[in-house]
Amino acid sequence: TEDPKSITNVPFRQCFSTHIKGEYSTLGRFTFTVTADDGWDGTKEVKELSKVGDYYYSDGTWSTDAKTIVNNPIIGVVYKVNADGTGKVVSLTEGTNLTWGPTNVETGTTSSTNGKENTDKVFALIANQSYTLSDYPIFNACQELRTSTVNDRWCVPAREEYVYLFKVVSTINDKITAISGTTVIAPDKDVETSACWTSRESSTVGAYLMTSGTGSTNTNKGNARRVRFILDF
Repeated sequence: TEDPKSITNVPFRQCFSTHIKGEYSTLGRFTFTVTADDGWDGTKEVKELSKVGDYYYSDGTWSTDAKTIVNNPIIGVVYKVNADGTGKVVSLTEGTNLTWGPTNVETGTTSSTNGKENTDKVFALIANQSYTLSDYPIFNACQELRTSTVNDRWCVPAREEYVYLFKVVSTINDKITAISGTTVIAPDKDVETSACWTSRESSTVGAYLMTSGTGSTNTNKGNARRVRFILDF
């Protein structure tokens, strides 16, 4: 009993959301027909981005609500999203009471912004020296996470990556604990043992610790502290 309503020139793709807004019908039953052409008149594809707090799955997808998917488990929670759709994910658990590594080896891990670069340098160094991965406990824990999640992008964060993570704990912690993960806690500058290792060394014998939400200091690589892991997507 109603006149047909048409929405023209709408791009759509299989398995992607097509956001068409408007009144289709005032009745409870109606017919919706789609006619597909080879192309459309528009010039820009809109990419649906993840959000801070989304669950991140082993196949690189994400969702706002936790889903149980066979052979595609949740491996982390998104904590940063860039304008181009890339971002960062934090692990569901952390390593505790771990040392950084030997105090007589210089690794060349100098970046304060790129933990993946630092972490890969340590792995490359281990492959060409007499030490083994077990001699670098925080990086060994990172490798164990890479193995268990079948994802070699996990790394020990650099300082700036931690800073951003600690800014959004109120947004992501409910998501992490909802699936029995370990809460992300920013270090307390008055509690030395709450500090977190970064992947950047300060010298042959020392490396940097996050001692607060934004501050870091260097300490002996042989001290046992905690560490969280992140990955880029």
